[in-house]
Amino acid sequence: MEVKSPGGGYDAIQQTEGGKKGLRTRTRTCVYASEVKYSSLPQGLTMNRTFLKAFVLLASMLCVWASEPLPLTRQQLTEKVESLEKRLADLESARGAKVAFRTYLKLGASVSVNHPIQFTPLKSIGGGYDQYSGIFTAPYSGWYALHFFLLTKSPVNYYFDVKRNDQILARAFCNHAAVGQIHTCASSDVRHLKAGDKVWVQSTYGSSQYHGGSFDNSFSGFLIYQD
Repeated sequence: MEVKSPGGGYDAIQQTEGGKKGLRTRTRTCVYASEVKYSSLPQGLTMNRTFLKAFVLLASMLCVWASEPLPLTRQQLTEKVESLEKRLADLESARGAKVAFRTYLKLGASVSVNHPIQFTPLKSIGGGYDQYSGIFTAPYSGWYALHFFLLTKSPVNYYFDVKRNDQILARAFCNHAAVGQIHTCASSDVRHLKAGDKVWVQSTYGSSQYHGGSFDNSFSGFLIYQD
């Protein structure tokens, strides 16, 4: 039922005050609404005034009863608390999802074609990078930034691929380097990963000789946004 207040305009029955005062307020509002609604009957209809008063009283009682909030049972309260706790845990999980890793390639590291390059971790947050396999496993589904940077003095052309579950995500092609020269090979990408997806860098074609100190060659990534 829409309730028109004496001051004009429609507003829902509100529990503005608790206890008896709130009940009196709701009762007055319901009585007024019932009188307005039923005092003016459609043309052709008549109603005994005594019956009309009784009908208005009944309508008012139903209105007050409908506006009174029903008490929650113990089970309903328990379910409500559990639902709120779950929502809070989900929010905390989303806020607390921190994933990042930064690696480097040790001097003299052995690199095989078509195998993950085993970078050594400098920093790993979230436990996604495995230094023994060189593979990063996404702990959460979401968008990740992935980057690798390599210096090489290989005398032949070569490719480096960023792979996800054996699927190529990004590729960097480098021309062969003349004697005494070095080439930079790098790739930066943003990709959506599912929880459990495995990502690594590998040399797909050509043998490479790496140049520079340990920190000149790196593989890194971080979580931008969790699903």
